[in-house]
Amino acid sequence: MKDLIVTKAGRFDSERSLSEALKGADCAIFVVDHEEFRNQNIKDLAGLMAFPVIVDCKNIFDNEQGIIYLGIGKSCLNRYIKN
Repeated sequence: MKDLIVTKAGRFDSERSLSEALKGADCAIFVVDHEEFRNQNIKDLAGLMAFPVIVDCKNIFDNEQGIIYLGIGKSCLNRYIKN
């Protein structure tokens, strides 16, 4: 996978893997529909995050319980606050 651009603590960094990019993240925004993203389990991705907020601009994931998910062009926003 090519480098992923991430912002952490107000600065831009790059990561080689999606799991490293999402580790401890508050929000993930997917703006491209690369095959590597399509093959991911959204619950596994959310499990890496500090707060599971996922914005899906390409509708590559299905909405799952336990995740704050906004699929652009989809009408469902599922709210969940992690204990």
